[in-house]
Amino acid sequence: MTLTLPPVRRILMPAAAAILLFLSGTLAGCRQQEEIEKRQLVTPENLQTAYNRAARLSQTYDLFAKKAEKEFYPNVARLYRAAAKSEAIHAAGHLEQMKSMGVTPKIYTPEKVVVGTTMQTLRMALSDERIESESMYPNLIATAEGEHLIEAAGLFRKYQRADEQQMKLLKEAEEKNGGISRVPFFICPKCGGFIMTAKNTGCKDCGVNPEEMLKAS
Repeated sequence: MTLTLPPVRRILMPAAAAILLFLSGTLAGCRQQEEIEKRQLVTPENLQTAYNRAARLSQTYDLFAKKAEKEFYPNVARLYRAAAKSEAIHAAGHLEQMKSMGVTPKIYTPEKVVVGTTMQTLRMALSDERIESESMYPNLIATAEGEHLIEAAGLFRKYQRADEQQMKLLKEAEEKNGGISRVPFFICPKCGGFIMTAKNTGCKDCGVNPEEMLKAS
């Protein structure tokens, strides 16, 4: 016995198949377009570069702090330890941004660092922070805004402000030949910014409460 489909069903089945074929093709095209757009973005690559630099500076400042201690510059050593924490926060933030964009980051491998005298390290550190504050971050911000990545641009701005604080303090230390006064350093765990007053007021930029701030020892 041969089963014959009603005329309506014979019409609907090819139509349904055509719709499914169209939808699958559309979804595949969207996925392909998303991959193309992701490959064309420059900000993920910039985040990797910024992460590598922040991780390297955090490692470097820890070594500079040890040298300053040996040469009897305890306050410079404290400044370096605070800067190392700030850069570590920046490195972690860049990692999180890459992951949130679906990018697999390449983890930084510590490098060999040549450590000179404390005065030499201050000049090196000041140069690094000037490059970040005046060149690297402005370029990263402009690129992220051009790619409509507002969150990344905002993150870059906060880190730039933190680096400007570091640059100011390092410049003072260099100008005074390491003879800076002892001041408390409270560091924001989100942006790495410094609070340099006897009273810990928290970070208004990130909405971090005073008790959440990190104190440099």
